[in-house]
Amino acid sequence: MPRLIAYWCALLAAFMPAAARANWLQAETPHFRLYSNGGESSLRRFATMVENYDRVLRIMTNTTAPASPVKLDVYLLRSGSDLRKVRSMGSNVAGFYSATPGYIAAFAVRVDKLGLDGDEVLFHEYAHHFMMQYHPAAYPAWYVEGFAEFMMTATVTDKKIEVGGFNQSRAYGLVALPWLPIQKVLEGDLSGLSSDEAAMFYSQSWLIVHWAFSEQGRSQAMLRYLKAISQGEDGRTAFEREMGMDYEAFARQLKKYVSAGRIRYIRFSPPDHAEVPVEIRQLSAGADDLLLPRAALLLGMSDKRGAATLPAIRGEAARYPDDTFAKWTLAAYEMDFGDTRAGNAMADALIAGGMNDAETLFLRGYGDLVLARKADHPEEKRRLYGAARLWFAKAFRADENYFPALWAYVETRSMDPMDENTLSVLLRAQQLAPQVAWLRFQAAVALMRNKEFASAAALLGPLAADPHGGRGAEHARKLLNKARSGEFAEADLGWNMKADAEADEGEDDASPSDDAGKAKGGGPGWNRPLKAWPVSC
Repeated sequence: MPRLIAYWCALLAAFMPAAARANWLQAETPHFRLYSNGGESSLRRFATMVENYDRVLRIMTNTTAPASPVKLDVYLLRSGSDLRKVRSMGSNVAGFYSATPGYIAAFAVRVDKLGLDGDEVLFHEYAHHFMMQYHPAAYPAWYVEGFAEFMMTATVTDKKIEVGGFNQSRAYGLVALPWLPIQKVLEGDLSGLSSDEAAMFYSQSWLIVHWAFSEQGRSQAMLRYLKAISQGEDGRTAFEREMGMDYEAFARQLKKYVSAGRIRYIRFSPPDHAEVPVEIRQLSAGADDLLLPRAALLLGMSDKRGAATLPAIRGEAARYPDDTFAKWTLAAYEMDFGDTRAGNAMADALIAGGMNDAETLFLRGYGDLVLARKADHPEEKRRLYGAARLWFAKAFRADENYFPALWAYVETRSMDPMDENTLSVLLRAQQLAPQVAWLRFQAAVALMRNKEFASAAALLGPLAADPHGGRGAEHARKLLNKARSGEFAEADLGWNMKADAEADEGEDDASPSDDAGKAKGGGPGWNRPLKAWPVSC
């Protein structure tokens, strides 16, 4: 009889509905929050690996700054179909990274995908994230991508660390395909390149960084060159002075470096640190069906896609009537794409039930913010802005580092000229999330209005040099020139990021990927500003 009971219990468990299962786990470390449905032991190993990778980046860049209080969320996915639940993209994409006003996250499919696997994509994108956090500057496109390519092949174990390996598809391009002219690599960008040319841009950019890191004298000269061009000096002039050769001689040097057939690795022992702290917890059953749709909303989706998704979200949430994760997700979708006031009532119920974390308090204020954006009458808009502001202040008190509450607070003040307090709140949001283009741009505009042109130029430099910046990078370059000249008109300052980001995202969907494994994160993000800051402020 006991065996029969055990048999029937096992059989019953196999056919239990999804509502009764909970597969997603969250691991939290000093720098990351990781999500996986692949088992606890593998998640713990991966969490340890990415923390050690952060240590490698700190060693390679001489970074001593403390960890950012804003942790990066990383989603470890089983398939490309999971990835496409978050964002529409090609089947050959192994992952992407996105930094928006409401969320910063990376997504990786942990299987090989046409030459780049999910781990390499994640390492590549985290290198970008790391550089914007600790070393933001107007780097040329080849260095932005070349450094990330150089670091993405790092081997990180508890026994050894090895940096400088090559990705096979990149190496193949260098020996078998036509090279881009070196001037186009050093002074160009990714715009207008075919997919094959873009792949060569990445390969040659990796090669330049690898060549520079192979000898200390080369790396020091390269750093002086990068500093000079980040300050606006002519690229060719700075290169010839600091590197001691012209572009043509440099191209010959690179060809010789490849033809030697030997790749130098940087090897060192793992840092002698205490064991990486990893805290793992099980997410609720509702997360099985709603974690990825929730991430999609946080990153940003079009009104068309959101409205099409809402019925499915309502259906999934109905399967988990007592699950706070499901309730939170449904409330957020209702606020943006359905009945905003119903979403507010759901958020009120969550808070009344004891959810007083910054994210939920922010969510409640966001509902009022959505209503304020839609309000036709100025007095009603002002009243709703005030109501939202109270919730954002509560969210700030719950977590002073929750940056969405800070920028949202700033938006509630947009009917009046920006005062010093509002400026300080905006600058703090940008400091907490330096990877977010919209925050960086808005902070730069506010500083220009304050005649703080040097500070504004420092913020605009990385935007202007972003090889994936699209129309936003073009606009930032124009504004950077204005900041350097110290002269501007109000008409120069407006930027409709939502329209530009959606246009850029549409172009990406229609054209070949610039990389066989990665996709850039597009779109202004959930809880997004719907328009540029008004020029009257």
